[in-house]
Amino acid sequence: MPIDDPWSIPSPDRPEDQVAIGQGALVISELSPPTPLDLQIGWFPKSNVPAFLRDALFAETDSQTFAILDAAKVTGLSEMLEHSGLEHRCLFKGKAYDDLGDVAPWLVRLEENNGFTRNLFTRGDASWHLWQSDPGIYLRSTASLEELWQHFRKFIRMRDSQENWLLFRFWETGYLYSYLRHFATNRPDLIRRLCLTRDGMPITFINCSFGKEVFQQASPRVDLLEHVDAAPPILDEQERAALKALRRQQNTYEMARDLKGTYPQLAAVALREVYRRVDLAQSFMRSIGVSDGLLIGRYILLSTVYLPKLQESPAFRAAVTRPGATAEENLRDSLDVLKLQLSRMDGGFRAWW
Repeated sequence: MPIDDPWSIPSPDRPEDQVAIGQGALVISELSPPTPLDLQIGWFPKSNVPAFLRDALFAETDSQTFAILDAAKVTGLSEMLEHSGLEHRCLFKGKAYDDLGDVAPWLVRLEENNGFTRNLFTRGDASWHLWQSDPGIYLRSTASLEELWQHFRKFIRMRDSQENWLLFRFWETGYLYSYLRHFATNRPDLIRRLCLTRDGMPITFINCSFGKEVFQQASPRVDLLEHVDAAPPILDEQERAALKALRRQQNTYEMARDLKGTYPQLAAVALREVYRRVDLAQSFMRSIGVSDGLLIGRYILLSTVYLPKLQESPAFRAAVTRPGATAEENLRDSLDVLKLQLSRMDGGFRAWW
């Protein structure tokens, strides 16, 4: 499964994927459709959790439900938690907490009958309606908040094989989703390190893909993992490469989302298709050796919004790979020509690229 494609995901509904998931270190099931709560005006009693998530989060009574929420995405998160009455704690401590507490990850034990829990899953215009903020990830465990706090703090910063410290933002929406999918079948040591506490208590993650198109529940197979040694707290080359690909995937998704929300030409185009166009454009830029950020941005805008089939044109490919000039010189000349041609075709045409 290519990790740089968030829609190339196994589905338990497809027989060919049931085997792959069943043989791995996780049992993964999809939760759908991912429909948030609305304002529920005139409803009584109000629902606090969307129907598609209720059983995954609160059906079991022998474990507790938690969230790791990103204060960088929720303005005033620490104050909201303070007034919620819910048990919570920042994953940063000491000077990091003093300096970065307002943008840090926070661990909170959720209760179903709580207004903050409802606001987490409500889509609305108010600042306390957090669905559209993509605030974080959810999990279930018999471990206490203190035990989970100690467990997850190990992953905030990790060293690689070159002794460099790296930030592992596992609490970001979509990030952990793809990480678990990618390593479920081939790196049980990594799954054990993340999904079992030091005392062997399992952690079930409930999280979503970039764009919240798919939610999943990922439960560790304790019967398999108890015979596996946890990976050391060091990012090896395979894991670091995967995290780099995940970051690129996230950046591509955010670019696709922003383009779709900005340009009316993309209003009727599915986000998945916009993502595909942006990803193809980036791949093409890498393949011909263009690294200038402004040029790449110009090309992505042109090929995603205005000319989605441009890359398939033999004439365009020949122009940008013309011998005697650099790839960036060829691309700049080609974009200038296309801009002039489009302006002549449409006198009202204006574009910064």
